[in-house]
Amino acid sequence: MHADVLANGQFCRAATAPIPTFPQRGKESRQISLNRSFIARLFPPARMAEGGLWAARAFFSSGFVSSFLFLKAIMDLLSGKGIVKRFGSLAVLRGVDITIRRGEALGVVGPNGAGKTTLFGVLAGTLPASEGQVFFEGQDISAWPAATRCRHGIARTHQVPRPFLGMSVLENTLVAAQHGAGMRGAAALKQAQDALDRVGLGALAARPTATLGLLDRKRLELARTLATQPTVLLLDEIGGGLTEGELHQLVDLIGTLRDDGLTIVWIEHVLHALLRVIDRLVCMDAGAVLAEGTPHEVMANPLVMSAYLGGVAA
Repeated sequence: MHADVLANGQFCRAATAPIPTFPQRGKESRQISLNRSFIARLFPPARMAEGGLWAARAFFSSGFVSSFLFLKAIMDLLSGKGIVKRFGSLAVLRGVDITIRRGEALGVVGPNGAGKTTLFGVLAGTLPASEGQVFFEGQDISAWPAATRCRHGIARTHQVPRPFLGMSVLENTLVAAQHGAGMRGAAALKQAQDALDRVGLGALAARPTATLGLLDRKRLELARTLATQPTVLLLDEIGGGLTEGELHQLVDLIGTLRDDGLTIVWIEHVLHALLRVIDRLVCMDAGAVLAEGTPHEVMANPLVMSAYLGGVAA
């Protein structure tokens, strides 16, 4: 479907033009052509089928200023404005502003108690904000419950995997396809199996979930979110507790999901794993955003080094 869409007229001509190189993970940079990674991440096939072709044509045929405004509008996928979360008299989040851009991989770091997981709860709808607003694709979704947000493409994992231990691996993802994505029958079954294949668990579909090791439980956690057909995936310390070899496998999988066009927000304490995947980094401390920017900029920030790494830059 994606190739057919790109083969249409004016959009196809614009899509074949290269764009300038830009910094990527570490010190490397790479040339990306619009007919592959860039367009795939801005206009994934599902979005193209829902009207993305018109939007892309409008972008490429408009003037510079309107193109810039259009691009900003489509890039700001999920955001929180002035988010405050109180538990009684304790303010866990204190006026957090955060923007997740379509197609990016955003890392979130900070010391324990910084409010990172609470922020995920507010964005996903499992926790109501005490103050502030949450926007998704330009719409205020602050009043939407978690189930509605999930149906519209916001999915999350948890620090400790939460599978249904009495079910098989396939049944776990089938529940996600049915209740998370609202699918039924053969379509739901195919979606569930495809999600397992995508994370490398296809051969274990009939296996009792209770027999899975930690790495496979984390893969299953990912598969269950993928079965809901997410647009943005919130990963909460998914690398915790894994061996170095297991972590390497998981990072490769997350990198593949990013390259497939999925927007990713990843809370992680294992920094070397996080930095292999992300485009941009946010550091939180004491319920507020301390710094944001490229990974190098944030990790070199003296405030970040003091709050998160326990030292001060020389």
